Amino acid sequence: MDIPEEFESLISDYKFNLIELRKSELLKFQNEDVKTIFDISRFIYNREYDKINNIYKEKTISPELGMVIGSITETQKLIDDSLKLEQEGVELNMCKALEELEERGREKGRIEGRVEGAIKIYKKMEASREDTIKNIMENFSLDKEVADKYVEEYY
Repeated sequence: MDIPEEFESLISDYKFNLIELRKSELLKFQNEDVKTIFDISRFIYNREYDKINNIYKEKTISPELGMVIGSITETQKLIDDSLKLEQEGVELNMCKALEELEERGREKGRIEGRVEGAIKIYKKMEASREDTIKNIMENFSLDKEVADKYVEEYY
């Protein structure tokens, strides 16, 4: 960067290593917690859930690590579970947490499939867009914003 001379004393020129999380498998970390964060986050990003189950099946991690991993991977369920377990003073079992997360994803997929099917039926019945949204909201207990998104996508 070109920094004006009068500002140079205000800006530090630190050197640092940039690590790409998704390609960190060859890195060796001295701190076990850092290794765990990188491994589990990388496995989640790469959708390698079986590796988490194999490596961490019998292991627990602290709720703090669970919150860090949940924040990195933007997994709200993992953050919520970690917060709950922290209040209870209990360690987090990653395999159980991921199984619950996968089940939640499957359930969401099933709901989306049913909603998509219902929208197609309403469309064939030549129901108005507004009636379709109303029916989707009522039949699937969805708020208007979510029903709108589904109808926008499938109508």
